[in-house]
Amino acid sequence: MFIDDQIADQTKSAYQLKEHIRATGRPIAEYRDLPPIEQARHWRSIAFLVLDWDLVPGSPGALGASTLSDFQRQELFTWLESFIDQIFCPIFVISAEDVDDIRRQIDESNTLQRVMSTGRLAVFSKDSLMEDFLGHLENWVSSSPALAALNIWANEYERATDRLFQDMEQLESDWPAYVWKTATEDGVDPSYELATVISANLLHRIDVVQFDVPAITEFSSNSSQAMRRVTQGRTVLPKERLYETMVLPGDLFEGEDDNEVWVNITPACHTVLNRHTNAVGAPDPDGVALHLVRGVRLAMPTSSSSFKALKNRHDGPNGMLIHALFGDAPYAFSFRTQRLTTWGEIAHKRIGRLLPPYITLLQQRNAAYLMNEGVPRVSFELYGGAAPT
Repeated sequence: MFIDDQIADQTKSAYQLKEHIRATGRPIAEYRDLPPIEQARHWRSIAFLVLDWDLVPGSPGALGASTLSDFQRQELFTWLESFIDQIFCPIFVISAEDVDDIRRQIDESNTLQRVMSTGRLAVFSKDSLMEDFLGHLENWVSSSPALAALNIWANEYERATDRLFQDMEQLESDWPAYVWKTATEDGVDPSYELATVISANLLHRIDVVQFDVPAITEFSSNSSQAMRRVTQGRTVLPKERLYETMVLPGDLFEGEDDNEVWVNITPACHTVLNRHTNAVGAPDPDGVALHLVRGVRLAMPTSSSSFKALKNRHDGPNGMLIHALFGDAPYAFSFRTQRLTTWGEIAHKRIGRLLPPYITLLQQRNAAYLMNEGVPRVSFELYGGAAPT
């Protein structure tokens, strides 16, 4: 996507940059002004955004301090913040003006400053891009772990999506309707079931992706706080991302205070909210029974020995330790403390979902715990040794 008020003027650098991109075979969505942000749902697959800082027709565009008025700048910031909230892609802000002054102004917006600090948004002089625009783009993307991973993943994801739908169409062109019908008859949310079928089949059609760019393979950071945030992101899905009509293993519920949570370990087939209770009965979502295990927030370890003690004390046949679950803290789940409840009683307390493989392992350990059988104690005395003292 390329937004510049001079994009159609053949005498301007914006036009030349656009033609440079077009010559590579890339399709371009051209705009002379900020398009309605309501159209963002149509921009999901764009590779990057090129945005002129000053979109006021006839503005000087000369080197020096930015010529944007406060109103124009706020309009630009509001649009950019909304775009960033909905679309993840590299953003080039380009200008013929003083780029240092533009970066200073961007720093005044918390949202834009944060995104620029991650490397997803960058400000460039138009003149500096004229020689090798795509070279600048490739170097910039390859220097950011997130952008590099996104670029590699997006390319393979699109190929896998094509393979999936081609394969399924060869089997039956109306295959989504059959999935929908089966899910409806089974009482499962059909949208969720169709999404699950697509994502599961898509995963196994993705070729081995080689994330071998230096930005990823040679990246190093000593920030334990950043590591905890990443761990939490791959371990827990926040409640805002959950289907309201689906209850699954791993659903987390708040307890009596901030130090207590409960996790659902009920098999998914037993938590279908819209399934009929019997041949003639109506569905009773509120009455769906849930089997929960209690988790307790622990103090963060302050040394290697305290970290090992956490694992020895809480991670084993009687429970499971989950690191950085909420608020960066570890949580210990004990199979000795469980409860039965119903969805109607606890739905308003759902705060997230523990994802596989963590919830899968927790269910497996709990099953082993329930099947554990004690046997009489035996000592060496049985074989002639001295009686224990």
